[in-house]
Amino acid sequence: MAVIGDQLNNPESGWQRYDDTNNMIVYTGTWLTETLAGNYNGSAKYTSTRGSTMSFTFYGTKVRIIGGLYSGRTTTAQVIIDGINVGIINEDSTTSRTKALVFEKIDLSQGKHVVQIKAVDSKTLILDAVDVGEDGYMTRSVGTVLTAPDVDWKRYDDAEPLISYTGFTQRNYVVSGAYEGKSSYNANGSSVGEVVFSFVGTKVRIISSSTNTSRAQSVSVSIDGNVETFTARTATNQAQTLVYEKIGLPYGTHTVKIFNFNGVPDPGGAAFGLDAIDIDSDGRLVRTIGTPLTSPDEGWKRIDDNHPAFKWGGSVTFANNSTIDYNGTLHYWTDATKAGSSLEFTFIGTKLRLIAGTTPTQAKEIGVFIDGNLETYNPYNTTDIRQILVYEKTGLSNTLHTVKLDSVGAGNWGIDAIDIDSNGQLITTVGSQIPTPDEGWRRYDDSVSSIKYVGKFTNGVGAYNGYSNYTSTIGDKIVFEFEGTKLRLIGARYTNRSDLIEVYVDGKLHGTHSQLGTELAQVLLVDIVGLPKARHQIEIVNKSSGSTTTFMALDAIDIDLDGRLFHPDEVTSITELEVGKRIRCNYVALTSGVAGEFKNIGKQTSDLISTTSVPSVLNGDFYFIVADEYNKKKILIADRPIQAAITWDALNSNGLVFGVQKDLGEKNYMFVARLLSGGYSAADKDNEWDQYIVNSTLNGNIIAGDDRVWNWSAGYSSTSTTNVISANRIRRGSTGAAAYGVITSATVSGYRPLVELETLPMFKSFVKHDGAYKRLDTGTLEWNTISATLPSEDTFINDGMDDLSVLDRKNEVFIQNMTANGSLGLGKLFKERIDLKKYFEITSVSVK
Repeated sequence: MAVIGDQLNNPESGWQRYDDTNNMIVYTGTWLTETLAGNYNGSAKYTSTRGSTMSFTFYGTKVRIIGGLYSGRTTTAQVIIDGINVGIINEDSTTSRTKALVFEKIDLSQGKHVVQIKAVDSKTLILDAVDVGEDGYMTRSVGTVLTAPDVDWKRYDDAEPLISYTGFTQRNYVVSGAYEGKSSYNANGSSVGEVVFSFVGTKVRIISSSTNTSRAQSVSVSIDGNVETFTARTATNQAQTLVYEKIGLPYGTHTVKIFNFNGVPDPGGAAFGLDAIDIDSDGRLVRTIGTPLTSPDEGWKRIDDNHPAFKWGGSVTFANNSTIDYNGTLHYWTDATKAGSSLEFTFIGTKLRLIAGTTPTQAKEIGVFIDGNLETYNPYNTTDIRQILVYEKTGLSNTLHTVKLDSVGAGNWGIDAIDIDSNGQLITTVGSQIPTPDEGWRRYDDSVSSIKYVGKFTNGVGAYNGYSNYTSTIGDKIVFEFEGTKLRLIGARYTNRSDLIEVYVDGKLHGTHSQLGTELAQVLLVDIVGLPKARHQIEIVNKSSGSTTTFMALDAIDIDLDGRLFHPDEVTSITELEVGKRIRCNYVALTSGVAGEFKNIGKQTSDLISTTSVPSVLNGDFYFIVADEYNKKKILIADRPIQAAITWDALNSNGLVFGVQKDLGEKNYMFVARLLSGGYSAADKDNEWDQYIVNSTLNGNIIAGDDRVWNWSAGYSSTSTTNVISANRIRRGSTGAAAYGVITSATVSGYRPLVELETLPMFKSFVKHDGAYKRLDTGTLEWNTISATLPSEDTFINDGMDDLSVLDRKNEVFIQNMTANGSLGLGKLFKERIDLKKYFEITSVSVK
């Protein structure tokens, strides 16, 4: 182990070295550089000026000073550690030696220590390097210039939006030498004002843009409520000065406030310029109250103040032409109009932020009730700044939360937006407007064919998609089915609406609601959640108790995003079809004027094809309705024209006029698609259009000619019939169920298919083996036992083998080697046995 006076070309084991040129070492007074090969890294600092100092700060328990020995050098340089004189440095020696150990202290307490070496005479003092323990490190001294963050630190500029300023009128002001060329100053040297930021980490540094003899002598800094002070004054003008450092904080989130900018002992405040903040290299600044927040942070999503789920109380003003508020909109109350002012909403999530403007006219206390628990926030500021984070609440349970805001004190107030979890949801509550479905929901308009209206309903003008079905007859009902777990009914309130409407789920009364009230469209009337994931039957019945308030209307239905709406008469299997039932099918036409293809019968593939504007190019769904059954065939007719702008000739070229077989993916059935017959003249009623569309009640399931069933008003439908004039063809519908029109075969019209559905003979088999009925799994080639007794007809249909070709014997060529047998004598005579249990019906033998 080295002793004082020994030469240390490199640090010993357990030590680490910092050269004299390290920027964490601060020199004051007059210091020169000695360039000499024998010095550590080729150079050393020296001074002959009394009062010159060299200072540094380190973390650890031991320190060494490396200097140079020479005759006539100083013998009395002071070493001061943490303000205490702990020894001297004597470099006077008759033996000349570079990189000499001239001072050592090894019994310091573990922690941060400030070391100063001071020249007290005019003799030369040389300082070449500093060694500290290998488990310690040199750190920056307060008062040093720090133009870039040190290793293991990272820097945030004063313009960082996560830093909040109050009372700083010179924001991001141009300052020579400042970091990024700009800085932020308190108002005209006032002691009033503050800077607030929060960070995740263990250490923080404050960098001031300009320090000199006139800056704030005493500045307060609070970290998590613990207050310390620092000075922004230096003996000379400096830029990017480290004025404060705090290390050793527990890892976590810390809130820092810089305030109270005093010119002590001078009266009044003094100027302070914030230039940058340094924190751990793996740390980060986090959002604090009072900072601008023009877009949501990562992990959050924003909901603007114009969302219909917000309930505004009192005489609120809605501004929608702002250039400084989020999305250009703002809801606010003035002090004179805020009586009864409030905002209510409900959301699912774990955190909430409120975004608003902060101005000198704002109220200084706004109450926030979350699930009934009161907190407050203060949006007041000396300057008008918009899109500010004024309130934050985190750590909530990931459940439904009800929020209410109201004003406590005098002054204006308003809300610009809210932020919640990125996967959270703003929940519309019953009684609120809901013009579009909430996240996680899917909307069906009241005009969709899956909804059945029973009674005297009228399709009138409504809010959503322009339609609303209504009735004024007590006892009328709306019927549909859906697959999912939740249901919402959307309608309107009005002064003539029914005050009692019953809602039945799966045959049981779920509840009642009223549509009577102040006029408001697209209102959430019923909200049902928590149903088992299954197909549910819904009935909505008008039970109004009044004589003038009897109108019941439906505007839209919302269900699960992955749910499905079913017509009450809808089935999903061909085996369930009977007269009056319907089944879904998909139709794709890629080119206008060209017939498309059918697919996915019984499945929901796309949205239902529009009945208000039938497309000519489409990928949409429709219903086939069973209109009749005879000769073991079912007659299926499309419930709407499914393609517009296609000619009779184009359909005929594809066989779709008089009949062509189509593959709909069901091998046990044959589908033949054609057109309905339409009557060769208006007087000819012996045709399929009049028989089924105009006159049939589908065995009492519908009202004959009902447009809600056949959608004849959606447009014309071509028929297969030729007019008395052979060049003309007949089209039906559009203006009425019985409407009759004559066109040429080259005139565009609508396509409504009729399909003849025939069940093909069914051949199903099992193999009886070892007393059990079995089927072959063609994937694993293993036999699976189905039943020990003769299976039922249903078992044959559902599980029987429909292709026995897998059991066909296959030709197999095999080679059998034969060997000579001496007992048969010499010559070319060979023999071999063939296992006829393995190889049977040998058809040929080739001996070579």
